[in-house]
Amino acid sequence: MIRSAFFSVGFRPFFASGILFSALALFVWAAFWQLDTQATVLTHFNTVGGFLFWHPHELIMGFALAIIMGFLLTAARNWTGLETAPPFALFILWALWLFARWVMAYGNELPFEVILTSQLAVPLLAAVFIARPIIQKRMWRNIFAPVILVIFALFDCTLLYQVNSHGVIPSPLLHANVLLILLMISMIGGRVIPMFIANKLGIQKPNEPQSVFLTAILPLVVLMITYVLADDFSSTDIFTRIVTTCCAALLFVSHTLRLITWHHKGIWKQPMLWSLWLFYAALPLGFLVLALAPVLESWVHIGSIPIHILALGGVAGLILSMVSRVSLGHTGRVIVHDKVIVAAFALLIASLLVRTLFIAVLGLSSQLIMLSALLAASSCLLIFVRFMIVWLTPRPDSK
Repeated sequence: MIRSAFFSVGFRPFFASGILFSALALFVWAAFWQLDTQATVLTHFNTVGGFLFWHPHELIMGFALAIIMGFLLTAARNWTGLETAPPFALFILWALWLFARWVMAYGNELPFEVILTSQLAVPLLAAVFIARPIIQKRMWRNIFAPVILVIFALFDCTLLYQVNSHGVIPSPLLHANVLLILLMISMIGGRVIPMFIANKLGIQKPNEPQSVFLTAILPLVVLMITYVLADDFSSTDIFTRIVTTCCAALLFVSHTLRLITWHHKGIWKQPMLWSLWLFYAALPLGFLVLALAPVLESWVHIGSIPIHILALGGVAGLILSMVSRVSLGHTGRVIVHDKVIVAAFALLIASLLVRTLFIAVLGLSSQLIMLSALLAASSCLLIFVRFMIVWLTPRPDSK
């Protein structure tokens, strides 16, 4: 039996490990783009699919999925009042996640079956842990949580199969993974962000029209399916381009309406609130750039800018903000900012600007990619240092 505060609840090991891993992975990614250190990186790592695949795969399936699992393991326990994973089971899941990260970094020569099993075991086992109490309590409205983890496993299976069979990076599938995370953010964030703002500022929570909710969700599903079915982004398929542009335009409008509804001048005095609002604003901004990409390409380099706005701002930004909030609130501490948390938010915003605006204006360069990675890595490292003791120690109120 494991008696440790670290394995007492799902968010502790997976928030800690996910945040630290993202910092380390981004430092390695920065070193890969530096000529003086690139040879050393390539010598010391043997990444599955090469570094250009390892980077997006691990920030999605390593970093983001760890945070999602930690969040859902904790949320399912709160929803049902039942334990999702006792300490030893949580330790096993965490150890499997660590092994999966080692395999992706060093296991390129391993049999494909070993690689595939190591990656699929984590989300599928987490799905079992989360589904069990939900089914026992017949809380079918929350069954989406384990289902999403199963979808992650299916996506990862397809990703790894394509890389192994064809030796190419399946960019549309990687983008579909980001959209799956944004779907979760749109559903859960759309419910909790206005609640957090209303509760903190003592105002009434705005009611969202059903039409706005559906327009924020359904085009995202259609866009995700479009990316799953797409062969590559170099295709001149007019239908795919039209669907992408229309869905992105609808998503820009709906998520902008959400932001307008949620906004209150009081949030700008509360970093724990403005961070949620500002990072959520990356969603409509990313969708706007995606919708206008065919037009903007005539003037500036667009490339992967839309997906980096969505991934860096929408996914990573909201993760850091929610990790800060959950880590304080679920350990009985006051949910309030400090200079370290604000500095971490500022570094991530700077990373986003360098990876998107600077590259759009100055052009794609290894120096800008490296600078953006270093800023994002420093942001994650600050959050890890700030909350390390919080994750490792029992609640101050002994609950």
